[in-house]
Amino acid sequence: MLNPTSVIAPSSQKMRYLTGVAQPSTNLVADVISTSASPFIPAVTTTTANLPKTEMNQLFDGSIWVIPYTHNYDFSVIATPLYYSFNIYNSSKNSVMLNSVTATNASGTDITGIDVPYEFKANEEKTITIRATIDGDRILDGYYTFFFDTQTIIFKISGTRAVVLTILPSANYAESETYQTDIFSAQDGTELRNAIVSTARRSVEYDVIPSSNQKIETIEEILAYALRFYCMQPLWFSYTQAATAQNAYTILCDTTSRDFKIGDYALIRKSFDDYVMQKITAFNDTSITFLAQVSVSPGDVIVPLIAVTPDSSNAFKFYNSDTAAFSLKFKELL
Repeated sequence: MLNPTSVIAPSSQKMRYLTGVAQPSTNLVADVISTSASPFIPAVTTTTANLPKTEMNQLFDGSIWVIPYTHNYDFSVIATPLYYSFNIYNSSKNSVMLNSVTATNASGTDITGIDVPYEFKANEEKTITIRATIDGDRILDGYYTFFFDTQTIIFKISGTRAVVLTILPSANYAESETYQTDIFSAQDGTELRNAIVSTARRSVEYDVIPSSNQKIETIEEILAYALRFYCMQPLWFSYTQAATAQNAYTILCDTTSRDFKIGDYALIRKSFDDYVMQKITAFNDTSITFLAQVSVSPGDVIVPLIAVTPDSSNAFKFYNSDTAAFSLKFKELL
């Protein structure tokens, strides 16, 4: 089993992937479809080739092929361990040596199915499985590099280990900070105070009235997920807006008197369901630099995110199937 190094870059989030089963992708050469009764058990893999091996050998003799040909896979929301399998096929008439495999920006993942170094015989095919666990950075955008004698193959992987509450508060929005301290009192009335945590724990609360049944269902799904794991909550008092249209690492915006922090994450929001989450690597009064390129239009909202869990006092009322009101409160995970 190979252990990776580090992670990060953007990925879109779709709640339909909360089932915990990775979805197959289509391609021109073949499909490798993974299915599993339990997300904790490696998937059973079947291969459906659209191009016969004999034809591949005639057209691409001497090449190492990845099947499917797309060379990438998006795990989407990684709420449980997910598995994806693909095949490596030696179309050469000669043996080819796989000398090493390295992982880049792929924390919380590993691969099985092959030990390196490994000699691929002529026309030999092996199944490789990548596992993405719930441990690791919140955004996964990395790759594995396969170094052969004759060529180098890169297989990209992406996904996110967080869901984001992107809906705007309707009323009663508030942010607060609390410290936890042990207080020891002496007989003479003096006190000794010891901080339990080194930083304040932030809380966010607000009311929201979703404008559609789709938003109601999404909030319910996010809350259910957050009760088991966590979710990412925007700090709306610290929002800023993109100054110009850009597709870059550094985005021009006003960050004065706002709660952005290096190493934390930010939400770049165009609408309720059009957004990305990205890691902050640097910022000053007039710009924020992210770990990966982001695309913004003038006025797009940029807001810091914190990891939170729902408070036990959360409440909601349903007036009919399309109308509901939520009173939400979240506490930061430290």
